[in-house]
Amino acid sequence: MKKRFFYCFTFFLFCYSLLISHYSLSQVELVDSDNPVYGFLKRMQLDGIIPEYNSSEMPLSRYEVAGFLKIIKNNFNKITFVDRKFFEDYEAEFEYDMYQTTNKSYSVITKKVLKIFSAIKNKKILSDIRILHSHSFRD
Repeated sequence: MKKRFFYCFTFFLFCYSLLISHYSLSQVELVDSDNPVYGFLKRMQLDGIIPEYNSSEMPLSRYEVAGFLKIIKNNFNKITFVDRKFFEDYEAEFEYDMYQTTNKSYSVITKKVLKIFSAIKNKKILSDIRILHSHSFRD
């Protein structure tokens, strides 16, 4: 009976240690203290939208910032037009932390830029440059 209890207890401790190690090894990504979202959160605090925000507690995790942004979204009709535009930018930046999606994200490299890169890759532009370059030295 003692042996069985010992094995069960050991198994329990093993499972518990696996569960705890998962949480202890996970890292929290902090938002840099120079990120402009802090100024926006401060304005929202002063406007009474997020009174529980404390600007002296920095840096915040992305999860905490996302929580404040969700509160602001719930009070969207109370903020100014300019602040709504700022909110839309921050919502795109913290979208994954707020909704676990990336639907509002955008790419810096547009389709037009990709076409230019593919043209360079196919050497179409390079051959045109060589032709122009050879004509400029003949004059």
